[in-house]
Amino acid sequence: MAWAPAVFAAHPMLTEDTGTQGTGKFELELGFAQARDGGTKALEFGPQLSYGVQDNVDLIARPTWL
Repeated sequence: MAWAPAVFAAHPMLTEDTGTQGTGKFELELGFAQARDGGTKALEFGPQLSYGVQDNVDLIARPTWL
């Protein structure tokens, strides 16, 4: 516990959660990413709202600001 290595968390690249929200339920995710390449810096904010239309169907809206 006295020593721990640095860790970095990130969203999955190609997959989403394995489950769905369920009928009438929703989830709000607030994603932020930052990248640097030499002197260029890019910032991205990508909120995502998921709403359960049925137990096995979600509608997802995800605007992105770059």
